[in-house]
Amino acid sequence: MQGILFKKLMTLANLKLIKSRTSRTRNLKKINEHPDDWNVKFVEDGIYCYFKNQSEPTCFIRCPYGKIGNELYCKETYAYVSDPFAITTYVYYKDKSTRKLEHLKDGTTVYNYIEHPESIKWSSPLMMPEVASRYHIILEKIDCQRIQSITDNDCIKEGIIQFGEEFALYPIDNNYPQFTREPRYSFKSLLDTVNPDNWNRNLWNWALYYKVKIK
Repeated sequence: MQGILFKKLMTLANLKLIKSRTSRTRNLKKINEHPDDWNVKFVEDGIYCYFKNQSEPTCFIRCPYGKIGNELYCKETYAYVSDPFAITTYVYYKDKSTRKLEHLKDGTTVYNYIEHPESIKWSSPLMMPEVASRYHIILEKIDCQRIQSITDNDCIKEGIIQFGEEFALYPIDNNYPQFTREPRYSFKSLLDTVNPDNWNRNLWNWALYYKVKIK
C-alpha cells in the first residue's frame, strides 16, 4: 500500500474529519517549470492528466497517487514505545496519543515512554511503515488544476474552519492562526508554510478528494 505524508496540523484535521482534500505538485515538475504555458485538456478517470501548449504535442502525466478508490496510508512523525513492564508495544505520536501494535519486526528500537519520555527519539514520517499508521484515506475524486483556481468550498475541505464570519486553519496546540474574512487567505497561509512558490507562481496541483478511515 502506498503512503502519503501529512504534517502535524493537517494530521489532526484529518483525524477530526475536518479535512477531505489535499493539493500536491508531485510528478508535475515539467509542467510547473512554466505553468503559464500549459492548459489541461482533460483528466482521464482521475488517472491521467493530459496537458497541451502551443509549442509541444499533448503531454500526459499519470497521477502518482493511483486512481479513484485507492487507499493510502497516512505518514507522520512517530516512535515505538512500551509500557513500564515492556509487555505491550505502542506507536506514539506527536499529539501524545498511542495505538497498540499486535506485531512488530525484531530489531526495532522500543522506548519506555512512561518512565523516560525524554529519551524517545522520533522517527522520520518518511520512514513510517503501514503498520504504524493510525489512519488511511480513500480517494473519491482526482483532478488537476492551478492552485489559485481553488474555490472557497474546496479551501474549507483543505482543513479551513469557520469561526462566526471569519476563517482560520484548524487550531493546533491551542494556538490560532490569523483569522481572515475569506477561506482562501487561510488556505494560502497553509501553503506558505509548506511551499510559498505553490501559491505565488500559481502552480499546477493534483487535487485529491478523499474520506478518512481511522484504524
